[in-house]
Amino acid sequence: MADDRVDDRLDDRLTDDRTTNDRTANGRVDDRADGRTTNDRAADRVDRRVGDRADGGVDGGGVMADDRGVATVVGVACIAVFALLIVFGVRLGGVVVERHEVAGAADLAALAAAAHLTDGPVGACDRARWVAERMGKRLGECAVSGWEVVVRVDGAVSVFGTPSVRARAGPAEG
Repeated sequence: MADDRVDDRLDDRLTDDRTTNDRTANGRVDDRADGRTTNDRAADRVDRRVGDRADGGVDGGGVMADDRGVATVVGVACIAVFALLIVFGVRLGGVVVERHEVAGAADLAALAAAAHLTDGPVGACDRARWVAERMGKRLGECAVSGWEVVVRVDGAVSVFGTPSVRARAGPAEG
């Protein structure tokens, strides 16, 4: 007899107009007329506290409510910074290469001028200018003092300035 009463109560619960979707995770049935479960209401309360509004607005605390897409923006910013560093590194590398080329041109121009000192100071400086121009550089200064020649060769203008190198050639001291 007692078993029949339990079965009747179970049948009444199953045939109730509520569906199994109205039950919460712990098996409680929602008794309110809006048809929402207790878990739905709890989620709404959490959403309001966190500020996660469906319209993506700002909550009362002044914090952006919707942070979807933040990783994309941060990723793009990181890529942009990385690209700028690469461009800066390439430019800086080009300046270093140019400076080495100017140094080589200055050394060769000074040696060429010293080798042509027998032609006089004008002939020696003309030869230094010829060597610098053949290397794509510009002879900025040429000074002859006895058997010693000092030249200054300038490179191409860049963002970081114009590389300029002095070189000296003449007889060995001693």
